[in-house]
Amino acid sequence: MHTVIREPELEYRVSTEKLIRYSEKLVVMSQTAVDMLKDVYEVPEDKIEVIFHGLPDYPFNNCDKYKKMLNLKGSTLVLTFGLLSQNKACIRQVNVIRDIYFHIYLP
Repeated sequence: MHTVIREPELEYRVSTEKLIRYSEKLVVMSQTAVDMLKDVYEVPEDKIEVIFHGLPDYPFNNCDKYKKMLNLKGSTLVLTFGLLSQNKACIRQVNVIRDIYFHIYLP
């Protein structure tokens, strides 16, 4: 389950309860979702599995070490997280970076 809502509207609650009833296991992406399923929907913990969303939260340090491992040493990286969607404007960002690069390095 990507999203678990603590105070769902009736229609959403009914469909979530059907999903719970007909599922052997529920897979969620956070401990918060586990807690909500247990507290709000009274799902037994042994029916819930967690596959954490994304990467563990590590301190941002020693970038050069990892850039070297990935053959990216000397490169500028732009990172995003979560689902890619149009409202993140990733294509626009890439185009702006390209334009800046051409303006600075290829006058």
